[in-house]
Amino acid sequence: MTQGLASHQQSTHTSPSKPQNRAGGYLELAPPGAREIINETGEPLLGLEYEFQTIGKNATFALYEMQEDLVMGTLFLGYTPSEYQQVLLYYTGVLRQFAPNNFFRYLPIGYAHMVLVYPVLLPPNAFYTFSICGLPVYKWVDLLLEGRPIDIVQITPYICIVNSTQIVINVSTG
Repeated sequence: MTQGLASHQQSTHTSPSKPQNRAGGYLELAPPGAREIINETGEPLLGLEYEFQTIGKNATFALYEMQEDLVMGTLFLGYTPSEYQQVLLYYTGVLRQFAPNNFFRYLPIGYAHMVLVYPVLLPPNAFYTFSICGLPVYKWVDLLLEGRPIDIVQITPYICIVNSTQIVINVSTG
């Protein structure tokens, strides 16, 4: 059975400001309907189903996340990079099936944690220069803001699934 992003693994992360709990402390901020879904499924990310149901089909949710993020996956949740990748792909896939017109991902393969500040594993201007299968992060955000969102998940360094149906191969030599 696949474990959720609220890890059942033993994390080494502790917070001096509040006690660590299974959901990382955010559960008390979730609306009651979202808490109910989270309690039923055991998966905090699926609490977004409540948002899709209550906010309506006019909301767009977007997630940028490196598939093997060492900070979220390993430090906070206690997964190996490979385990985190499997869990992330599974549960974001569930959300994508639940709300294909409202939930969009930009999921590159990699270990870095952030793209907007100078991350250790990416160049300082990665928001503008980093891309998967020819789509830079900044262009993905532009398309979201223009109302033309794209769901893109990197499978290999040269293959991505775009909008759950199309495989794009981009072999760049430059």
